Amino acid sequence: MIPVEKLEEIRALLAEGKLSQRAIARKVGVSRGTVAAIASRKRPCYERRLAEDPSATSRRRGRCPTCRAIVLLPCLACLVRQLLAAGALRPLPPRAEEPLRLELRPAEFRRYLQVRLRRQIRQEI
Repeated sequence: MIPVEKLEEIRALLAEGKLSQRAIARKVGVSRGTVAAIASRKRPCYERRLAEDPSATSRRRGRCPTCRAIVLLPCLACLVRQLLAAGALRPLPPRAEEPLRLELRPAEFRRYLQVRLRRQIRQEI
């Protein structure tokens, strides 16, 4: 990610209009593509994203002490499980399993129907 100071310098040099994008890239020490993206406003404003959501950078990767999965901490899956257990969240309603609208070859379609039938039998037991 480019430092904010360099971005401001590139924008200022582009606004002056005295230097070409290639010269600006050489002067600032970035690629021509970066300067072109900034000039055409195709480059996302990462700084604005960080300002809006500072927690995006504060989450670190690690092993969750509860479920032992490698996640961005804190583990959101465990948080949802705790909220469900405490009754703070309602579980999602069960979805009626409808057949998918797939265009399969006959062999794959037969296999799909077999798997679907097995799942229906398991749910009835």
